[in-house]
Amino acid sequence: MAQQGYIPGLQAPFEIYKTDPALTPNPADNITEIYLPVVEND
Repeated sequence: MAQQGYIPGLQAPFEIYKTDPALTPNPADNITEIYLPVVEND
């Protein structure tokens, strides 16, 4: 990440669940997006 000119941002990482695990019986079908906020390293 640092090699690309970015550093971790102040906001905590977070997840967005694109499928509802309660409605998706097969765990292999669950989709989760994981975000790690970054800022440019000036």
